[in-house]
Amino acid sequence: MGVRESPPDGSSSSESECGPDGETACPLCAGAGFVTVRVPFGHPDFGRALRCRCNPPPATVGIPPRFEVCAFENFKLALNLGMKVALGAVQEVAEGRSWGTLLIGEYGTGKTHLAIAAMKTSIHERPSVFWSVPLLLDFWRRAYNVDAFNIEDLMRPYLMGKFLLVLDDLGTEKPTEWAGERLYEVIDARYGASLPTIVTSNVDPGRLDPRIISRFGRGVVACTGKDVRLRKGVGT
Repeated sequence: MGVRESPPDGSSSSESECGPDGETACPLCAGAGFVTVRVPFGHPDFGRALRCRCNPPPATVGIPPRFEVCAFENFKLALNLGMKVALGAVQEVAEGRSWGTLLIGEYGTGKTHLAIAAMKTSIHERPSVFWSVPLLLDFWRRAYNVDAFNIEDLMRPYLMGKFLLVLDDLGTEKPTEWAGERLYEVIDARYGASLPTIVTSNVDPGRLDPRIISRFGRGVVACTGKDVRLRKGVGT
């Protein structure tokens, strides 16, 4: 896919162009989806390809296919009334009324379901990002051993990103000093900057880094109830 240069004033061309399927292409990018802007050398956007307004970023990234259907509308609170506080907590994060929450509890009570539902309704920068903690650490660990990658650059979006970040299954990762410090670094940075964050965990709180629990404070929510995975429908 190509990149088209946008007029310096950001205005659109008066001539319409035809796309590959006979449809009128976007006059700004001619269907490329990205544009460059004429800015002076040294400007932060010099030479960068920027998303055209016809090609907005996706609402979410990283959600496993199995959980794509998760939404507030199909969360069955009646099955687990003990999840009412958790429901309110993730809604507060999605709506910008709270920086973060840590959902801790038994398997199958709906923690991941609620976290993903919050991603879809988030008012924050798009896209919202989902990672399983063990998979994220494995990704960073592999990159750490490759000279072509810089671990600081790979971690920077999670330390500074204004998007809603969901970290799923905290505590199931292999417990190493390196992994623990990377996780704390992310949580501490997001706590310090009040960046929207939702973390889920199935393990006993005593197995989690007390520094992480402390950062969430009143945002730590005990999740109780039945394993809805044993019932028909969505249960996470």
